Amino acid sequence: MRLGQVLRRPAVAGSAAAIMGVGLCLWGGQHFAKLKVANTLEKRLKTRVSIQSLSLGWSQHDAFGVRVGGQSAAYDVQVKHVRIHASPFGLLSSGRRGIERIEIDGAEVSMNVHRLKPHHVDREHEAARTSQRNNAATWLPTLVARNLRLKLVDQDGSWVSGDCAELALTNHHLKLMGATGELSDGAAHVTVSDVAIEAERTKAGVQLSGGHVEHIKLEGHPDQGPVWALERTRRAVSTIRNAWLGQSKSSSPDADDSDSDTPKWSRWLAAGAAMDVQRADLDWIYGGSTEPLLQNATLTIGSPSQGRITSHGHGTAASGGSIKWDAVVGTRPFAVRADVQVDNLPLTLLEGAVPQLPWLPTEDGKISANLRLRTQSPRQVSWEGVLTVDNAALSSPRIAPEPVTQIHVALHGKGMLLPYDRAIQIDEGRLRVGDAEVEITGLASVNSPNYKLNVDLQLPVTNCALVMQAIPPTLLGDLRTARLGGKISGTINLRLDSQALQDTVLEFKVRDRCEFVNMTSMADLRRFRMPFTHSVIEPDDSIFQMETGPGSSNYTYLEDISPFFVNAVLAHEDARFFSHGGFSPPHIRDALVRNLQEGRYVVGASTISMQLVKNLLLHREKTLARKLQEVLLTWYMERTIDKRDILELYLNVIEYGPSIYGIGRASRHYFGRLPSQLSPAEGAFLATILPNPKRYHDYYERGALSSSGAERVRALLRRLGERGSCDEATVAYGLAEVDHFRFVKEGELPAPRTLEGKCSPLPYQTGFETRDVWDLLPTNQVYDQAAQFP
Repeated sequence: MRLGQVLRRPAVAGSAAAIMGVGLCLWGGQHFAKLKVANTLEKRLKTRVSIQSLSLGWSQHDAFGVRVGGQSAAYDVQVKHVRIHASPFGLLSSGRRGIERIEIDGAEVSMNVHRLKPHHVDREHEAARTSQRNNAATWLPTLVARNLRLKLVDQDGSWVSGDCAELALTNHHLKLMGATGELSDGAAHVTVSDVAIEAERTKAGVQLSGGHVEHIKLEGHPDQGPVWALERTRRAVSTIRNAWLGQSKSSSPDADDSDSDTPKWSRWLAAGAAMDVQRADLDWIYGGSTEPLLQNATLTIGSPSQGRITSHGHGTAASGGSIKWDAVVGTRPFAVRADVQVDNLPLTLLEGAVPQLPWLPTEDGKISANLRLRTQSPRQVSWEGVLTVDNAALSSPRIAPEPVTQIHVALHGKGMLLPYDRAIQIDEGRLRVGDAEVEITGLASVNSPNYKLNVDLQLPVTNCALVMQAIPPTLLGDLRTARLGGKISGTINLRLDSQALQDTVLEFKVRDRCEFVNMTSMADLRRFRMPFTHSVIEPDDSIFQMETGPGSSNYTYLEDISPFFVNAVLAHEDARFFSHGGFSPPHIRDALVRNLQEGRYVVGASTISMQLVKNLLLHREKTLARKLQEVLLTWYMERTIDKRDILELYLNVIEYGPSIYGIGRASRHYFGRLPSQLSPAEGAFLATILPNPKRYHDYYERGALSSSGAERVRALLRRLGERGSCDEATVAYGLAEVDHFRFVKEGELPAPRTLEGKCSPLPYQTGFETRDVWDLLPTNQVYDQAAQFP
């Protein structure tokens, strides 16, 4: 804000009142003058103005009890005493230049930021007026204000409060002394004391020439939100700027920037400006308990020559850690050279920077960093360095039932910061978790609400044991005793644009030569080769149990299950079952796109193998730990059991309705038939209810399909024909069935019939011929284990 604009504010408008008051005193008395002055100011300021008393003299004039605005206005200014030094003859001969000095004693300013209204300005017109004012060397009287108090509030209450012992303003100089203040913004509370600031009025406007802060203290409350966000401050500053300086009518927000390579903030610093913070403290507070993170830090900012700003400082932590930095910022042209060194600072510092993670404070958690910034353009800032996090801990029921501890992460890399694009580019990166390392390159940009992510991850040839050991034990649960041998490598490529989600690319390439040397007893799959008890914890916490497995009465062998049903399940649940190694990248990609489009979790990407693991080996809890265990167990199962046996087990243990588990019980419950007797439409129906069998059991209870349920069955039948799984006669027969679809209730007998059509042999059946739809590979793995490592 320019100095002339400052003087047009209510606190300085006394100059106009003085001129008016002196003239009116000569005409008609002090009482009339007081009313006239208040009325004139009300018209100019468009708010209420009152003056308790006005005393006019020959060389000085005093106003007492001046109030501008009020509690219901955007601002409320209350001044105990205003004294204007000016003679009547000087006012008559020189106008406002006849005012020698204005003194204010005891002023309270309260501003409600929420009630400020923005005004619009024409940037070209405003630039012309500014140029005229600068060239005219506008004269201003001396202003001295003592005992000032400021309070800024927004819709959430008090935001900033402060006191100032003295403010002195002349035509070319501003000086503020003995100021203190507080800022409350969400989880951050900042206090400053003994502040002194000096500024100069130049052709470029008001510029800071010097300043000193004796003590600044930040108290953070990470458990209350993001400490460093300062959302209230950003909103309030934007509102004040638009209300005082105006919103541009220009379509280009940078239309008034004559030097785009010069940062706007640098124009507020005069040549030779210097500012320092004598002492800075940083405390984190948890439930009333204070943890000192940084003590006695110092900060110096200097501008020894035009277009160059320097900053350096250091600080120590109560735990023994330290931070120091040395930076030089060139402003004409813009350039940065900065070095930051962090050694074993408390990890809780990250809690304020990355509050989205459920941090668990630990005494042993430390963060270290070594960062170098170099640039010659405001649009590109190169970075290079390392960030190390040791003994981090997270605690959230969505991650694991118990806190996840012993997290060790290190990131080495270099790249570019692109501030204009709100992006970070990684040219070379190495992410080390435990003793396993992943190479990273790519670009990530976030310009709300849009985002882009182009990332390439490469796992070089690594011992499988190191990969396993890199996972925190809490996430592994019962699998923490598993041991792996061999080696593994692979790549992941992701191309994601929020404005073109349909073009998302997600590719996996794996070279897997791992071997399970030791596996926990809970994952012993040999017990599923004989009768076993299948236990399920229902949503109401009740436990359902049944005996199944080869040789039991509830178990149906795959050759005794209708091929119509088997093909329908494969087409509906996992079309690539026989060609993947337990995980289907296309399924994962499609699920990612769908969930991002909906803005919430809608669909998963579980294969038949993953669903079998969930049904046989895991509880129903939805946590990150359980998902990780599901991945590992699926990996193990695919290497241990033949695809045919996986499919057979799956069809015999999954849920088909309330307390209805296994295809044998399902076929008898819904249709009164054996699994081998299921028709095309019946098989398609049972496949379509698998995502939510309890919900779709309503069809059976009311004895008919809904229109949407019937259409899902028809769509699946058509898909069987399109992919060549079943012939045209099967599809035609099934579509005709849907038109007269019926269930067989308990006590009823199924009607006799002769089924028409047939399905092509599956990979485990005699007569099978490899087709593109199956895309079979030599093993159950995603890639041939015998493939050479890169």
